[in-house]
Amino acid sequence: MRERLLSIDQSLTHTACVVWDNGKPVDKVVLRTQSTSAKEKKPGTVSFATAAERIDWICKQVRYYIHTNHVDTVVMEGLSFGSRGDATRELAGLFYGLEIMLMDALADCENDGLFKVHTVTPTTAKKFARSRLPEELAFEEKKKLDKKTGKEHTVKKPVTMDKKLMVKACELSEPGFLDGINLVQGKADIADAYWIGRAHLEGLSQSVK
Repeated sequence: MRERLLSIDQSLTHTACVVWDNGKPVDKVVLRTQSTSAKEKKPGTVSFATAAERIDWICKQVRYYIHTNHVDTVVMEGLSFGSRGDATRELAGLFYGLEIMLMDALADCENDGLFKVHTVTPTTAKKFARSRLPEELAFEEKKKLDKKTGKEHTVKKPVTMDKKLMVKACELSEPGFLDGINLVQGKADIADAYWIGRAHLEGLSQSVK
């Protein structure tokens, strides 16, 4: 059966959405918000006084995007439970706001209850993206001391998948998909949303509903 998938990398500043049709990315958008107390108004962003207002707006925009693109499956970034701080609490608020919205959308979706919601953890998405990099980019050589012999030897360790490498992996896997978008506009966020979608398509997501 043909699947219309929406993969989401959510945050209060940049929520990236990628639409997939039958396993291929066909559309993308970045929802950008900021606080009204910000010193500088960034072009292309919508300003709100509170985090709650930003979450409400993002959820409504995602729901509209689901409706207009006839999406029947959604996968979003799961929570990182080891994180701390105000930003993490706001991210959790956005996650559960989206989850509540999606459960509500489930009740009145157009496809007779086939609508499904999944999550992919940040670690899973990064690990999967790294597996699609050439070996020379996916691993780095490091010196390690052998405590028994006292001699150093070289070992290969997986690289840390930062934003630059997530973008590079996306550009290699889907040439042209990120063309015309810079980092300020959300290039790295779209790359993350892309890998969340790819991980789901490879069976690496967890079902929420």
